[in-house]
Order: sequence, then structure tokens, then C-alpha cells
Amino acid sequence: MASNMLNSGVLKALRRNVTQPKSGPVRRLVASRSLTASFVLALVLVGACLYIWQRVVALDLMEEVSQLEETNRTRRNALLKVESDVAELSRFGRIGPLAEERFGLKQVMPERLYAVRFGEESPGEKGIRQMWSTLRHSFKDAPSISTTTAVADDLFDEQGK
Repeated sequence: MASNMLNSGVLKALRRNVTQPKSGPVRRLVASRSLTASFVLALVLVGACLYIWQRVVALDLMEEVSQLEETNRTRRNALLKVESDVAELSRFGRIGPLAEERFGLKQVMPERLYAVRFGEESPGEKGIRQMWSTLRHSFKDAPSISTTTAVADDLFDEQGK
């Protein structure tokens, strides 16, 4: 009986060793309540760091956006100024006198302007006829220079008579 008890005590000890995990630093840390608190604290710290980093990045981006908007506004104002300068400089009242003064150009009356227009048809015999009639029409009113020769004696003799 004493050996039975000894055997049963050994069996209990063996069962306890088999069913219970071996104690080590990791097992003790997992089993302790401080691990849960440390894990929650670490998650809160990581969340806080991410929030602060996000805010810093967001503020940097907001500053960059405001700088880009200011640059865009400045360029838009410069574009409006250039467009108004172009409109002012391209007035006929300014271009007309410059064209006459520098290039010797003169204004043509609207009734003396002719436009050469071709229809949608392909250029063929009809297109060429239309072009010739337009050219004849435009040359009909074109100024022409003619020269005459006269002898000076004849002119003075006629005046004297």
C-alpha cells in the first residue's frame, strides 16, 4: 500500500507536470495582469503618436495649399493685367496711326474689300471659275497707272493759241 501511495503521488506529480505549462519569464508575463495594462498603454501611445504625426503632416499640407493658392491668385492677377494690356494695345485707334506712320499703310474702304471664298465642293473646274471671277471682279476696281507722252512745245503752243 505504501508503494501504491508512492506510485499515486508520482503519477499526480507527473500529471501536474504534463498538464501545467513550464513556468518561464514569458509564461509569467502572459499570466500577469500587468501585461494587459502595458499592452493597452502601448496602443494608446502608438495612437497618440499617429494622431500627432497626422496633425503635423496635415498642417504642413494646409500651409503648402495656402501658398499655392496665393501663387495661383498672383498669376491670375498678372494674366488679367496682361490681357487688359493686350486689349489696350490692340485697339484700332492705336494700330491705325502706327500702320500709317511706320509702314505707309492706308485704311481700305469696306466697299473696296473683296473676299475670296470657296464652297465646300472640291476644287475643280467650278472652283477655278469662281476664283477667276473673283479676281476679275477685284481687278475691275483696282487703280491703274497709265503713262502718256507729250512734247513740251505742243503743250505751250496750244496754250498760246
